[in-house]
Amino acid sequence: MDNYIIGERVKKLREARGISQKDFAKKLNITASRLSNWENGYNKIPFDFIPEIASLLGGSVDALLGLEFTESLSSDLFYYYVTLNDEGREALLKYAADLCEISKYTSKG
Repeated sequence: MDNYIIGERVKKLREARGISQKDFAKKLNITASRLSNWENGYNKIPFDFIPEIASLLGGSVDALLGLEFTESLSSDLFYYYVTLNDEGREALLKYAADLCEISKYTSKG
């Protein structure tokens, strides 16, 4: 597994949540420089940190590691969702629900 890709994913999700590197490192009980090394791919994130990181960022371990999706639409949608504020998330979910009601946009259609 590529250290840089996982670290970059952590960084993007952390920033999308509006959490500073210093604050996120504090939540993980590590130094900000250690987190920086993970995010920049200089060091591998120890596996015992992965579930906590995923939980703090509001995602799954599979998504964080790229097992659930890799460079896919699901990845894009997840990133957009966590980037939005509460109002934006609500609008996105409503839009998706509305699209599901239109047969030409569903797999049943």
